[in-house]
Amino acid sequence: MKFFSALIVTTFFCSQVIAGSDILLTTENYPPFNYKENGEVKGTVTERVIALLYAADINFEIEVLPWNRAYKKALLEKNVCVYTTARTQEREPLFEWISPLIMNNSVLVKHERSLIRPNNLKHALTLKIGMQSGYVAEKHLMKIGADSRNFHRSVDLEAPLNMLLIGRIDFLAMAESRYHKLKKKYPIEKAFILFEMEMGLACNKETDMNLLVRMRTELEKRPYQ
Repeated sequence: MKFFSALIVTTFFCSQVIAGSDILLTTENYPPFNYKENGEVKGTVTERVIALLYAADINFEIEVLPWNRAYKKALLEKNVCVYTTARTQEREPLFEWISPLIMNNSVLVKHERSLIRPNNLKHALTLKIGMQSGYVAEKHLMKIGADSRNFHRSVDLEAPLNMLLIGRIDFLAMAESRYHKLKKKYPIEKAFILFEMEMGLACNKETDMNLLVRMRTELEKRPYQ
């Protein structure tokens, strides 16, 4: 029986999965789905992914990176998979998908004491919107009429969240699950639902087909409820 590992890899990988591992998983700090705490990768989706690969008898390592780096690594390197990744029309042909791991909504959030109260989404799209760089909602917002010149992007949500709290931006785009976690700590409220997201494991197109089959087989045994 192979062993599995949820070790956080802190060194830089040039082009290949770590020796002894079948797959390298890349992810980001994005609670409650995936995050690093006390040197360990945790989160609701992390637990699901680890259980899936353990059942499929696949050796793996996990590397926590900024989202753009995590995504690009899976896009370019064989046997690398990134999670938790929204499965969009644009991304569909770029990866081999192990999905869905979870369903989620993309939402616009505002300060609960904000004086700006748009009557509809069309009005909201004319205002200042913050987001994490590379967040899937960015292209969607532009498609439905938002001006990218009004976007405020950051490597993570911390900076745009602070901007929202002090009134420098009007809305913050994020996953609804992230909103529910942040609302426990910050005075924010959901303003609009943008779209539903199917989220999964996005694997490089050259990932070993045997590994993909084993992961998909195990996911079918434990579908998302």
